[in-house]
Parts: sequence; C-alpha cells; structure tokens
Amino acid sequence: MLEFETEFQKFEAGSTVLCWDSVFEKSGNSDDKLPCHGKIGMIIDRAEATDIDSNGKPLGNRAENCFLVMFVDAKDLTPKVVHSQWLKLVDAEA
Repeated sequence: MLEFETEFQKFEAGSTVLCWDSVFEKSGNSDDKLPCHGKIGMIIDRAEATDIDSNGKPLGNRAENCFLVMFVDAKDLTPKVVHSQWLKLVDAEA
C-alpha cells in the first residue's frame, strides 16, 4: 500500500479521512467553507502538479502536501484535491 507522511499524520492510499475546515469553524463565514467540510472520504493518491484544483487550474507547485480524496457522498465520481491540513484520519485508523 502507498504511504504518505506529513508533519502530523501518516496518510496511506485507502485511508479513511474526514475533511475538516478549521478556518470555517472559527469564522463561521459560509463563503469560506470548503465544499468537503464534514465529509468522510478515502485517500486515492498523492496529488501531482498536473491535477486540477476546484477552480479548474493545474496545481503546479501547490500540489505539495495535497491528496486526491474520493468523498462518500460526492455527487460525482471525481476525486477532489484537498490539502493535508484539512484532512484528519478517522479514529479507527489513527
């Protein structure tokens, strides 16, 4: 299994994660809320520079510490690019 490590957590392809937007939690401003906030997903792979962000632009250097995540309740079957700071391993795997 592929393994990815960040400063705080060790992610693996297949790991179950929770997307948690701490900026939104502090501000309460729904305009700043990540679309994946509060959703459970699974890490598919580490993001690459050629992957596309939510605005339709290639990640380039921003790909560092980002992951492709498939969310359980996604309306489409496209993995989403999420920075590791917004991901928490689900307790069962931590």
